[in-house]
This record gives sequence, structure tokens and C-alpha cells, in this order.
Amino acid sequence: MKISPSVGIGIAVPMGDFGDAVGLGYGASVGADFKIKPHIKPELIASLGYYMFSEKEQEYTNQLKTGGEYGFKTKANTFYIGAGAKYVTLSGFYGAAMLSFHNFTNKVEFNYPDYLPLEDETISEDYTRLGITPIVGYQFNLAAFKLEVFIRYSIISDYNNFGAGASLKFSL
Repeated sequence: MKISPSVGIGIAVPMGDFGDAVGLGYGASVGADFKIKPHIKPELIASLGYYMFSEKEQEYTNQLKTGGEYGFKTKANTFYIGAGAKYVTLSGFYGAAMLSFHNFTNKVEFNYPDYLPLEDETISEDYTRLGITPIVGYQFNLAAFKLEVFIRYSIISDYNNFGAGASLKFSL
């Protein structure tokens, strides 16, 4: 069995309700490709990573309940671990699919106006979700390693996101 470890970086654009709540995400990962036998094309893949989604500030107006405006800020981050399979063509293009577990931490900070008898508060909650991620990319063969560039779409319950990234894959 041949093992090829990798390190990577990426960006993620949150979609749907998740995109309404948080901004652009960025993160890093470490992983490995496992080639079982030279003549078997599909490789097994594993990845461990962390993404942080930037804060988004929103204002809320409800004259009937509060008599004015107040705001809140939301942000999220996720730690994930995943495994799957990859098929690389002779030209360097590849397709992959990964099944992963994500631990999301969501943080909401409420900022009330001074004239309300409420104190500012922060709420933080953790969620664990199962996700599936189809990936397409290309491998550039360089001297002692391979440079991979890819795009992906992570389908994770209420946390769907579209991403792109690059990784360096080493040969052992």
C-alpha cells in the first residue's frame, strides 16, 4: 500500500440559510491518499480539517415589540473528519466523494440599544452533522510532490457550502 500525505488550504461560500447567517469561510486540512495496489485505480482518501466562517452583522427592526432597532452578529466554525474514494485519470483530472462528520459551533451576539432594559448577550451552540462532499480537481505533477486544485460542494444538512482549494501531496 502506498500512502501520500497532504496539507491544504481552502475557501468556502455558505449557501441557503447558512449563507444568510455567516460570511465567507476559510480553513486548512491535512489528509492522505491510500493506493491499495498499483493496478487498482480508485484510491481511498481521508481528511481532517478546520474551517472558520466570518462574522456577519445584521440589524433587526420591530417597532411593536422593542420600540426601535437592535443588532446581532453571527459566526460559525467547523472541525471535520472524513473518508471516501478518489478516481484519478491518466491526464491528471480526478473525481472524488467523501463522507464526513462535522462539529459546528455557532455563535450569536445580541446587541440591544441602551434604552431597552436588556443586557447584551452571547449564545453559543454546538451541532454534529453528517455530510457528503463531491469533489472534482486536477493534479499537477511537480518535482517531489503533486499540487492539487479542486472545487467541491459540501452537503451538510443546514450547513451546505461551495468551496475551492489547493493542497500539496507528498509521496512516501
